[in-house]
Amino acid sequence: MSLSAKILTITLLFGCFFMARQTEATETVNPIYSMAVSGNVVLNKIDSYARIILTDTSGNEYLIYEAKGPFDSGSFSFENTCEETCALNGIVPKKVDVQVLGATIYIDKLFTIEDKTSMNTQVKAMGMKTYQEALNPVQEDIKIDKINQYIKKNNLAWTAGKTSVSGYSYEEKNLYMV
Repeated sequence: MSLSAKILTITLLFGCFFMARQTEATETVNPIYSMAVSGNVVLNKIDSYARIILTDTSGNEYLIYEAKGPFDSGSFSFENTCEETCALNGIVPKKVDVQVLGATIYIDKLFTIEDKTSMNTQVKAMGMKTYQEALNPVQEDIKIDKINQYIKKNNLAWTAGKTSVSGYSYEEKNLYMV
């Protein structure tokens, strides 16, 4: 897959800024079965966030990476990270977007798997759909654990848990937020 990279620097209100590479397909693109990203992020405020989103040629959106306050804070790196893009059903990527508020994000590498036979042995053994269905609740639990760690650290009087929407995809959640 041939990708072009553009450096974007945008100054947002209140002196917050971000810098990221946005990639868009420049020619015919092969289907992909996985996409992951590595980079660094700095969250500057309690309500900061940074998201990296893959959109396919059918307009479907997939969350590649997300860091958000108050559950994430400060400066940290992420390596070969994929949230909803670890196992894809041969989608054709159209673009990768970055969304930020009060954050700085640097994308160092964008990884893709274009050959289904290159997927790890667990994916091959379980099958793509079964692997995706098994991975989603694990990732949901990781997010809930992160929230509960924040709650405990800040002596708050509640416990996060699974809800009717906590297992929804990024795209499904956006439908309810509009």
